Amino acid sequence: MRGSIVWAGILVGVGFAGYVPATQAQTVRNSTPETRWAVVELFVRGNGDQSRAGREYLQRHYADRPGITIKIRDVLSSKEDLARMWQLARHFRIDKPLLPAFYVSGRLQCGWNEESVGEFLDESLTIEAFVRRGCPHCAAARPFLQNILAPRYPGYRL
Repeated sequence: MRGSIVWAGILVGVGFAGYVPATQAQTVRNSTPETRWAVVELFVRGNGDQSRAGREYLQRHYADRPGITIKIRDVLSSKEDLARMWQLARHFRIDKPLLPAFYVSGRLQCGWNEESVGEFLDESLTIEAFVRRGCPHCAAARPFLQNILAPRYPGYRL
């Protein structure tokens, strides 16, 4: 009796895990993995010196990098951009966020310092994978990282 309950649970779990509505089934089977772009949000206050420096830095280092979208959000000219900035500030528990502020990969950096912003952006757009020599799981992960993950997320570096 106990064994049949376990099997029933496994079958039900597998059934739900593999369920795709009929209207989407054909799309899922025929689709290729879509490319996902990294989005760098830059919050600025008008055309001040630091805001301009933040814009120029992103344009110089990231504008031509494949897989990255840059969104400039001017908190003086858009209430939506200002609300987004305060939403992020509350989330990260920052009472008085300094601008320019950079948000990427779930991380927020407030204030302008070219060196620290550069390090922040490089770290945020890098995927670190720790693999061990001789480990069969790690050996299986390498082709996945190089052949599937890297092409799907071209804005990130492995």
